[in-house]
Amino acid sequence: MFWIKGCKRCGGDLYLEQDVYGTSVVCLQCGAVKNEVVMLTAPARPVTRVLELAGRVEHAA
Repeated sequence: MFWIKGCKRCGGDLYLEQDVYGTSVVCLQCGAVKNEVVMLTAPARPVTRVLELAGRVEHAA
């Protein structure tokens, strides 16, 4: 996974690195390392809401 221009130190590109010590985010340009990685996930939406957004389910009148 990459984050383009996401480094706070130099403005470089970041990538996710996993090894035996854990997971970290590393800058390709300056080598800055952040060891505390927080993965954010989107909350699950009910299937009816997804279908509604796709225009496949009509609203109850």
